[in-house]
Amino acid sequence: MKKKLLIISLAVLLIAAVAVTWLCYTQAGLRFALAQLNHVPKMTIKAEQVSGTLAGPLHVDYFELDDEHVHVVARNIDLDLNPALLLSGWISVRGSIDRADVTLKRYARTSNKKAVNFLPSFLHLYASELTINHASFIHYNGFNIQADPVKARLRMSRRQLVLTNLDAKGDWFTANGEFRMNSGLILKLESQLNASLKAGRDQSLQGTVSMNGDTGELNFIADVQQPSKAHTTAKLKLTDQRWLITGNASSDRWLLTPWLDNAPLSFSKGTFDYTMDDAGLHAKGSVIV
Repeated sequence: MKKKLLIISLAVLLIAAVAVTWLCYTQAGLRFALAQLNHVPKMTIKAEQVSGTLAGPLHVDYFELDDEHVHVVARNIDLDLNPALLLSGWISVRGSIDRADVTLKRYARTSNKKAVNFLPSFLHLYASELTINHASFIHYNGFNIQADPVKARLRMSRRQLVLTNLDAKGDWFTANGEFRMNSGLILKLESQLNASLKAGRDQSLQGTVSMNGDTGELNFIADVQQPSKAHTTAKLKLTDQRWLITGNASSDRWLLTPWLDNAPLSFSKGTFDYTMDDAGLHAKGSVIV
């Protein structure tokens, strides 16, 4: 009896090993995997001009994911997969994407809305190295942010997406740190970043930023360390029609010399309330010169 069970166990393992080898290392396995994308419920997935094998190197000219929450388009994807972890439910990859555009869609909230699932419950994704040369995020009200490039480590499960070793550079900012997204009836966002914002005349504001909230409202706490020290709290609201930032900033001393030659004064003990939207920045408060 024990011998029979051993033979059955070995046969099952052999069949699994052969199946994984066929899936990961053959063109037929790649075609089979791509065909399964057509069966993902409530989601449209397209992959065009795919070459290589799942074990890598794998190249995808065009990838598109579209569902009721988000629309993702990625171009020129190059990946290497670690097939040894597939049987345990882990997809381990490293690679690069030339361009990725993520658009958050307007979602009609209903009483029977279900939580967003990033992956099936039996799968986990880990990317030890991921580089996106050109990345953009677009909210349905027009608010957008772009970075060239973005580098990070990625972990994704059914209800969580985590970026660590995050390094992003845009036209007006750089940021590095950690970003986390948790799924529920709404998407919860959280991050801890070291950031630098361009502020004119080849000068940058450098400091730390923490963020938490959801896709409709985000709360920020920032401490500026250079070229002067300041503290600010802000709230970013994203509605169907517009985006709006409201907040308060304070500083015990703010130097103007980084922006003005021979600045005749500096500010101290200043505090401001401010708002910012498409129309610009508006602030009011008090300051001691």
